[in-house]
Amino acid sequence: MNQNLRPKKANMRYKNAQLKGFLLLFALFLGFQSHASPCRSLIQKAFNLLQINRDSAYFYANQGLTIAQFEENDTLIGMALMVRGEALFKLGKFELAREDFKRRQELSQLNAQHAPEARAFMWVGETYLSQDSFQPAVLNFEAALKHWEAAQNKGEMAMAWMRKGKAIERSENRQKAREAYSEALKIARKAELKEETALAHQYLGFISLDMEKTDLALQHLRNALVNFEATGNEQERAVCLKGLTEVHLAEKKYHIAQEYAEEGLKVAQEAGSRGLTMDFYQLLGDIMAGMDDFE
Repeated sequence: MNQNLRPKKANMRYKNAQLKGFLLLFALFLGFQSHASPCRSLIQKAFNLLQINRDSAYFYANQGLTIAQFEENDTLIGMALMVRGEALFKLGKFELAREDFKRRQELSQLNAQHAPEARAFMWVGETYLSQDSFQPAVLNFEAALKHWEAAQNKGEMAMAWMRKGKAIERSENRQKAREAYSEALKIARKAELKEETALAHQYLGFISLDMEKTDLALQHLRNALVNFEATGNEQERAVCLKGLTEVHLAEKKYHIAQEYAEEGLKVAQEAGSRGLTMDFYQLLGDIMAGMDDFE
């Protein structure tokens, strides 16, 4: 071995030890502040930041992961990998996110944990779906479904069917996608799960609209709207109102479409959804054009 390499390697080990020492001290400080496990505090902080600051979420999850690995704590390693993976996913770094989720899968397999492994499979499926790799997405959602079945989690089983259906729909097989959504609805209704039932109705409503089955689309979207009103989910309620607007616009029932669009615009604005707000303005423009009100 080249003797000149040894000091560099030793120096690198020393720097790594310094870094780990700093991270541990930093985490201990956070732990004393929050009276919780230092590593858990970092991971929880990362999780709390996922929706508002993805870069910071990644930073804290990465630090939590470093400490968890240093402590050789598989439970915390798994938690940190999931949060860091989600932060990477939200940053659009799908391949790096997939690496974290796959590492989480491996840990779950070692410890025979159905729910964590299923959750990791779901996220791997989402990374493939975001990159338009539909067949790998379907395979991962199917793998997740098997684990949710073993864990007897009906809500997640319904969600796995829906995400599988979405991947199939994106691959242009609407009939098979509709069958997957129907299976999700069957599970959710039997388990009396309002949120999942509403979402399955919503998926079925939009795919029925794409298949030009407007009566069926209206039925599903109205059912979804009622269920989302019961759960207080304003974001999804706005999505349903958007669907109902599109159905009536397709049927050239402009006045009814306008009523739904104006209600949906208000809900979207109150929910703080810029994307849906823009969609409703576009729909209102289309409605006015259909009514020859070009001004």
